[in-house]
Amino acid sequence: MNRDDETLQIFFSETEELLKLAEKSLLALESTPESTSDIEQLLATRARIKPSVLFGKPEKPVPIAKIRPSNKIIAIGASTGGTQAIQRVLGSMPSNINGVAIVQHMPARFTKTFAQMLDTLFPMDIKEAEDGDRLDEGRVLVAPGGWHLHVAKGHKGYYVRLQDGRPVKHQRPSADVLFHSVAKSAAYDAIGILLTGMGNDGAAGLLAMKQAGAFTIAQDEATSVVFGMPGSAIERGAAEVVAPLDDIADIVLSRLKS
Repeated sequence: MNRDDETLQIFFSETEELLKLAEKSLLALESTPESTSDIEQLLATRARIKPSVLFGKPEKPVPIAKIRPSNKIIAIGASTGGTQAIQRVLGSMPSNINGVAIVQHMPARFTKTFAQMLDTLFPMDIKEAEDGDRLDEGRVLVAPGGWHLHVAKGHKGYYVRLQDGRPVKHQRPSADVLFHSVAKSAAYDAIGILLTGMGNDGAAGLLAMKQAGAFTIAQDEATSVVFGMPGSAIERGAAEVVAPLDDIADIVLSRLKS
């Protein structure tokens, strides 16, 4: 193993450990002094390792064919188990995928690391969202922890706004907030995806998207780590399609091509 490979391996090891700590913190709703110390140490290590800058993004073994551009945008909500689920969905999408906005329940500081890891893994332009960022073709925006992510439409297309309002369903960012904003700004020009997660955040918002004409998908129970969020959406009739995790990307691409 050469030095570059060793550095890349350290990056993924540290990032995975950091994301595990984030999920534990989210489930416990509080951090112990020991976990805070661990987090600070991992963040310091991560800040020194930037493989996307050092080596560029790794090529996919099997390139995914690009799709014809369209005006649709994609909104994804997830919680417990979502970091892996999101990777599985993005990993089967082309580099020029329509703009994607993601809410992954995660405390502040972890979302930037998560976005950086995704950016290293996949060919899209993936980053933690900043206020005013545009949802252009090939752009994936991850909601920052501690902020709600709204999608709006301007004369140049879709863009995002960050707001620090009250938590919704105990969450900030909230999938409901994202989905409701997409229902209002994009209506039928959107696809909503609700993945594994505890609670019911995102269920009402996914229903609003469906009622506005958007195409909506919920992850099935068999492949969900926790079936709370997608299960609640299904109970409300918010999902047009209920699908196993590994089928979701193909369903989205088929919808975009139709």
